[in-house]
Amino acid sequence: MYCQRRAVQLQERIEIIQRDTAELQAKLRRQQDSRKDKRPSIPGLTFDESMNPAALAKHLEYLEKKKADLQSKRKSQYVSMQVKTDLDQKMRIALDQRDELVVDNERLQIRYKQLQYLNDAFITWEKTGREVPLFEFITSKLEDISKLKVSDTDCHGAMAFEEDDPSKVNDSELLVDYIERFINLFEAGEYEAAAFHAAKSPHGVLRNTETMERFKAVTVYQGELPPLLLFFQALMISAHAGTQLPDQSLSVEGVCCALENNFVELVTHWVTQNRLTYSEALGDVICEHGDRKPYMADACLALAHIIYKSCGVLRKAALSMCKRGMTNGVIEFIYQNKDFTADDCLYVLRGSPSLDMLWAFTQPYQGQQARLSVGFVCHTFLRSDLEDLALRLLGNFCSAGSGALEKVIREDAMCSGDSWGEIASVCAQRNHPQLSQEIQAILLSLDGAMKLSLVTEGARRVEQVFM
Repeated sequence: MYCQRRAVQLQERIEIIQRDTAELQAKLRRQQDSRKDKRPSIPGLTFDESMNPAALAKHLEYLEKKKADLQSKRKSQYVSMQVKTDLDQKMRIALDQRDELVVDNERLQIRYKQLQYLNDAFITWEKTGREVPLFEFITSKLEDISKLKVSDTDCHGAMAFEEDDPSKVNDSELLVDYIERFINLFEAGEYEAAAFHAAKSPHGVLRNTETMERFKAVTVYQGELPPLLLFFQALMISAHAGTQLPDQSLSVEGVCCALENNFVELVTHWVTQNRLTYSEALGDVICEHGDRKPYMADACLALAHIIYKSCGVLRKAALSMCKRGMTNGVIEFIYQNKDFTADDCLYVLRGSPSLDMLWAFTQPYQGQQARLSVGFVCHTFLRSDLEDLALRLLGNFCSAGSGALEKVIREDAMCSGDSWGEIASVCAQRNHPQLSQEIQAILLSLDGAMKLSLVTEGARRVEQVFM
């Protein structure tokens, strides 16, 4: 009976295999038949035309003409990348020269104004009949001349310079033409040319958030780089020697765009070459990118440190160093900056908890007093999620021996006896009875501590009697 059941099962399996085999063979035959029906043909020609010599000759003539057109366009409309590099270099030199000429122009304007003012003074002196000696008269005028600035030029001087200044000849018409040229390039899809055109705009009329929004709205483009990143690249290239820097919002948007496209090297170049307007928000953006991508964390923290330090955000500058493991550098940086407060030290410890850092904050450094007292920091941390760090610090002082903990409590000017009593209570609640008892013993040994304790206990007993 068992063999008969097994034979039936095997027979059913054989039928399933045969059915699947038949289906696969039928499918294979259909594919073979479809391949036989397909006839090879030349792209652009039907099968009949590909078998006709006259049609083939005509198609060959068309291809030869197309090849000649492409070769002609290559010679007349395209140049090598070296040409673009040379032009960019010439543009940078021209921009540098323009900045130098602007400085010279301001200096010459001041000199012209001073000479004009001096000439008017001589004329006035002659008209007054030369009653005052020339030396006394000129001395008072020279003090006024030394205070003159370019912005102090009067209408007459402005009109005199306007004739010689090419930037003021039909200025409004030039700006309109410049903006129209940008619109034409942008609508034609030449985003790289439009970006450089906007970056070099006179008076910075196109170096603003409105232009950025135009590039940001482009989602379909050709090339590897998005148009928005091309715009920011052009802005940074045109910002030479810290001049014409993008404002704070543009700087943040530019860094966000580069980081979203994984161009950290661009951000590194912009920060180290001073091509951005530094702000706390800019440093926060770079730090957040390092948090999202740990393999870039060290580079991002280094860049953020440069920005925070330049902006005077000392607590975040120290925290960026602390996250990189630069404990000694952080201590030196903090003690060199007199503006670093106790709250800033607590901010660094909360951002990067470290027993070594906490110990360093509570110790004198190169003749300077400690930035934090042990009682102050422990009383603060025992009421937060950093109570373990505070208990470890107290344990280190307790195990140091030689009255180290007693010395700390006696010399602690930032933490009162009541606060140390609260610290002892928390230690007892956190299963550190020995540490709690030692703190209480030290408090009782202080001058007046026993007397105050007895008075307090007596008051409690009297209160109980009257109740």
